[in-house]
Amino acid sequence: MPISRLIAIALVALPIAEIATFIVVGKAIGVLATLLLVVASAIGGLALLRGQGIALLLRARRDAAAGLLPAEAAGEGLLLVGAGVLLLIPGFLTDLAAFALLIPGLRRAAWRGLRGRTPSGPDSWARREAGRRPDVIELAPEDYSAPSRPTPWARGGDAG
Repeated sequence: MPISRLIAIALVALPIAEIATFIVVGKAIGVLATLLLVVASAIGGLALLRGQGIALLLRARRDAAAGLLPAEAAGEGLLLVGAGVLLLIPGFLTDLAAFALLIPGLRRAAWRGLRGRTPSGPDSWARREAGRRPDVIELAPEDYSAPSRPTPWARGGDAG
């Protein structure tokens, strides 16, 4: 099934599931308590998100100082942004997904799973684009060199 179809189904199914969850929880604990729970989970989740984000920034900074590319920290940062968006959407199911992304071990596992589904490497985009476009010619560094003739300024200013 194409990803666009899955997204369309999710955009229709998620609000229906959230409304059903509101009704069930509202019947169990009351409307006011349900609304307070939604607001409290958003406030608490955003506070947790802030702490997790700061810890992730410190980790990325430490990796960069050690000369490592902080790619994993950047990917986890994207998932934290997603968790923040999910926390801002009112609902228990989206909050549950967001809180799962706030758990570092689950977030790392989610990032590794997503990373494994996409090409990686610094030039993977270029390779993918070159494969799609017949007018792109890939060159290795040894395939080209600087011109060997001297420039006018290298000959002492003689322009002619």
